[in-house]
Amino acid sequence: MKKILTLSLAIALAFALAVPALAITGDLTQDPTNPKTAPIAMDLQLFTAPEALGAGALSLSNVASNKMYVVNEVAFWGIALSYAVDDDEHDLTMKPSDYEYSDLIISCDAFALKDIAGSHAYEKEGNKKVVRRDKDLERPTLNSKGELVMQIPDSYWGKDFDLYFFGQGIVASKGVLKATLVKNSKKSWEDGLQIYKADGSLLYTVTDNGAGFTVYKGATDSSEYVVFSTDDNDEVTGIYVVDREVTYKNPIGGGGTIVTAIGGATSGSQYEADKKLYEGVMSFFGFNYDAEGRLLAKHFESKSNGLNLKDEVAINLYTGSIVLPDGPSVPKTGDSASLMGFVMIGLAIAAAFVVAAKKVRA
Repeated sequence: MKKILTLSLAIALAFALAVPALAITGDLTQDPTNPKTAPIAMDLQLFTAPEALGAGALSLSNVASNKMYVVNEVAFWGIALSYAVDDDEHDLTMKPSDYEYSDLIISCDAFALKDIAGSHAYEKEGNKKVVRRDKDLERPTLNSKGELVMQIPDSYWGKDFDLYFFGQGIVASKGVLKATLVKNSKKSWEDGLQIYKADGSLLYTVTDNGAGFTVYKGATDSSEYVVFSTDDNDEVTGIYVVDREVTYKNPIGGGGTIVTAIGGATSGSQYEADKKLYEGVMSFFGFNYDAEGRLLAKHFESKSNGLNLKDEVAINLYTGSIVLPDGPSVPKTGDSASLMGFVMIGLAIAAAFVVAAKKVRA
């Protein structure tokens, strides 16, 4: 029994010592942007048929909230991007650096996505009722991951404009169609990742220094900064306040970092100022332990003010595992004349479903 207790204590101690190695990563989840302050809104929807443009207006038919698909059925979808102006409804307090060069990313695990054709891209200006098809409009295109990606056109920021894109795919399984609007990560770091306070003042600027990261208090010309040095595996090898290395120890079982010295000093006004700066950075980014664990750009991005909007719709399947024979071929769309073809396909789908349902009951 004594040996078992000794072994248990040893294991518990090992886990306690291992905890700090993971905690440098902090929080990885960036908070969503408040829609009331966002300079753009996004709406992702499913439809029963392709869009039709007539007399300057889009004709759309949303699916029912309890819509159930069958394998090989065509799913029609669309997304609207609505730019906002600073008015009574929108308090656009976000900095341009937090939303310019943002990307739209659309993904789906229920059906394969395809490039958006020019005949399925539209724009509308302000309160005008006229919607224009714009074949020259920047459109989402497929990347190597099978996602549709597009940099949001910067020319519309602060203007009352709506953009619409439509697509379709053959359902292969249950899944989710997702859309995300996020600040482009590479652009965020070109002049330093800027992080603001609630009052709009600059709190920190984070830069990639080539051998780790530097966190400046305020702008990059600040004389107050903390440096995180990392190796080729992104493991933290040391932390410095300016050029003064932080010496610390981690209590067994966690509970935070205890600073024992900074630059060799253990007291004095410089030490107290350095310690305050160091602890402020560690606390803000959620780095409960230091100098152990991997440190990546996304760990800082999780605390940024960059644009982060998301929307998604579920693709649900009938539980009876009904599959349309061979599956319908997806016709070309883009004008109202093609709607009749989709009506015929809809009737064929309905007939096939009835036959399949009878076989299931039999």
